[in-house]
Amino acid sequence: MYFERDKAFKRRFETIMVKVPKYNEVYPMLKMQIRNLRKIHRVSITPVVVNFIIKIASCFNAETSNPDVSLDLIDKSMAAAKMQGSKIVTKEIVLSNFAEEYKRFSEMSSEMKNSVAYHEVGHYLVRRYVNTKAFKINVLAISIIPAEDHLGLTVFDSSDYKDNLWGYKEIVEEIAMELGGRVAEKMYTGVYSSGASGDLNMATENARSMLLEYGLIPEFSMRNFEKDMDNETRKKLNDEIDKIIKEAYKLAEVILTEHKNVLENLSNSLVENGILVDIEIEKICKAYEKTKKSLKPEKKLG
Repeated sequence: MYFERDKAFKRRFETIMVKVPKYNEVYPMLKMQIRNLRKIHRVSITPVVVNFIIKIASCFNAETSNPDVSLDLIDKSMAAAKMQGSKIVTKEIVLSNFAEEYKRFSEMSSEMKNSVAYHEVGHYLVRRYVNTKAFKINVLAISIIPAEDHLGLTVFDSSDYKDNLWGYKEIVEEIAMELGGRVAEKMYTGVYSSGASGDLNMATENARSMLLEYGLIPEFSMRNFEKDMDNETRKKLNDEIDKIIKEAYKLAEVILTEHKNVLENLSNSLVENGILVDIEIEKICKAYEKTKKSLKPEKKLG
């Protein structure tokens, strides 16, 4: 608020964007604070449990970023261990901080658990199996434990996100990922949730931006402000948006149909456990991929 008003002052500074640290960068950043917390609480915590905390912390607190969100949960977990008379923090003690959230999870109907599980896994699998490599981001955890204002959440190692090639194909794939939860719900539970409606709204806005801002279809460009359009041009715009949404929906549908076994296995495991971390997710996916690879017919030679 002050730099913008004083141009001479502004010239002497530049904006520096501080990115959220990668998953494997968080623990080294916290080592000194963890050492101090050990002295304060007189409780030990292993690197394995610290890394577990780094993976799941954002599932319960989406408002704060790393390293703060992980440090906060480490502090709470060490305090909880001390109160429980334990000399070491375990994963069970970490999760005891979310007793209220787990209670809400236990009170959810099986239909709701399935709906949320398929929704979150649908988003993840479309991203996992989409063609563009720039969209491949390591997952840290998938949760269907209700927390704050969400019923489910998939946490990615966001700093792995690479610059995307913003062509027509890539934006259709991006929209397909946004629709993955909606498609999975419809295919495997038969109904849409409020989250699925939110996905459609986001996908629609991205499709509109694709046409009006990115100018990827010649007829629409930055000069085509929607407020200045006549009815005929507006109808063409809406028809193109519908076309993009249908194309993205079909792509998500094809991916999830092709990988329905892993979709079902991951969703069932989430319904049973409430939360899965990367190692558990990879184990299920890799087992499926290994089986699928072994079923492919061998190419004939000659």
